[in-house]
Amino acid sequence: MRIACYLDAQGRPASLYRPGRVHLFEEVDGRWRECGRFAFHLDHGMSLAAVKEALAGLAAALDPGCRVLLSDEVRGLPYSLLQEQYGFRVWKSDGALEQQLAEVREHEDRARARRKYEIVLRASQPVPSPVRLADGRPGHYWIDLRAALEHHSNPTSRNILIPFLAAGQFVKLEVLCDHLPKWMAWELERMDLSAESEPVDATGAGLRVSIHSRKSPEGRMRPPGLADGARVLCLPCPREHGSGNALPLSRPLESLDWQRLPAEPAGAPPEG
Repeated sequence: MRIACYLDAQGRPASLYRPGRVHLFEEVDGRWRECGRFAFHLDHGMSLAAVKEALAGLAAALDPGCRVLLSDEVRGLPYSLLQEQYGFRVWKSDGALEQQLAEVREHEDRARARRKYEIVLRASQPVPSPVRLADGRPGHYWIDLRAALEHHSNPTSRNILIPFLAAGQFVKLEVLCDHLPKWMAWELERMDLSAESEPVDATGAGLRVSIHSRKSPEGRMRPPGLADGARVLCLPCPREHGSGNALPLSRPLESLDWQRLPAEPAGAPPEG
């Protein structure tokens, strides 16, 4: 592991605004040895542009894998810029320099282990899924997609809805959302489902999408795809193009508002 330290003339960690140099240390066989150093200068009279230029030079001078800095300060403009723009982790400690380096390495190891644990934890959390309505109607489900998308597992609308819709074990699903997911029209038709949307309330903030299984009497009375006057072309989903599940390319375009499709240009060759 390599750690950059900003040291004064006495070899002690210092603020970036004080005279000093950047020293690069590497741990070898449990001991810290210096493997490089270079000059660096900041002062309070510098413009913001000059500060950014100096910090860009600092980041460029270090190995891309070295983004740990030991200093006598951790707050202030240069430290914020190093963290936000260049991904540095800045540490401050006490004691002899070698002891401080060991403590920084220990903190880094713990932080790395914590990040790995959080990644594994998120991956193991079940993705939110629709729940059965409490009114007792069989096969009727509901989900607030807006709340589900805020789950700490960071799911997408596809992750949440596609497995449930593909399983087909429902009669009707109500989805509350801010807007229609872009994939919904394609996938509803591909899975032979029908749906319509309406505003949640008079404010127009949010939609209620009702998705019907075509296995139910109500669903069979509706055409597949997204209704509600939405002008959506019934095209195969682009991600299905070239796969075994793709709709045949010879299928004519359909539209819920076909009159608004652009006319063919004069002289266009006939299909087929």
